[in-house]
Amino acid sequence: MNADTNIDMNKPVTTIVEHFTYKNKIIIILSNGNWGMAKCHPKDKNEGNFDIDFGTQLATARAYKNKEMELALINYKYPSNLYNIIKQDKYEIGDKVVIKSLEELKESSNFYEKDLEKIADKVVTIDKYISTDTCRVYRFKELNHCYCLDNVIKGIYKLVHPISANTTSVDTVYQKTSNDNKL
Repeated sequence: MNADTNIDMNKPVTTIVEHFTYKNKIIIILSNGNWGMAKCHPKDKNEGNFDIDFGTQLATARAYKNKEMELALINYKYPSNLYNIIKQDKYEIGDKVVIKSLEELKESSNFYEKDLEKIADKVVTIDKYISTDTCRVYRFKELNHCYCLDNVIKGIYKLVHPISANTTSVDTVYQKTSNDNKL
């Protein structure tokens, strides 16, 4: 172990040996034979924007089998790919919900609270509610002095593709094998 760098000089280091772009795909090949690929997102393809930097980061995370980094990258760039917004009749304390946009709030509410602008179109957490026979009024952690009817809520924010120890990745982690010589 080298004291200056904290790198074990006896342990082999995995490095990137090839990086190339082919037909809107970025492929990273590591010295240990693993490889990762990122395809152009359909939204970017339709707009003619192929994000090479993002694709390289994503392909690298996949090659190194770093699921947390892969999820973080995808969630940062395309948050709607990983989450669905599901409308429910009622919500519970701790639920993460999406608040309607400013335009939707002004249309759907007779009582418009100026403070809602701070949380419009954002994910917030319910920290309290009051139930009556006819409705529920919610308070959000991010706006703790204001109670709102459920008509300000777009829906609950649910993870669509959770990554766990049993899941290989959000999409697929590609590994080069002796039987798979084509990319």
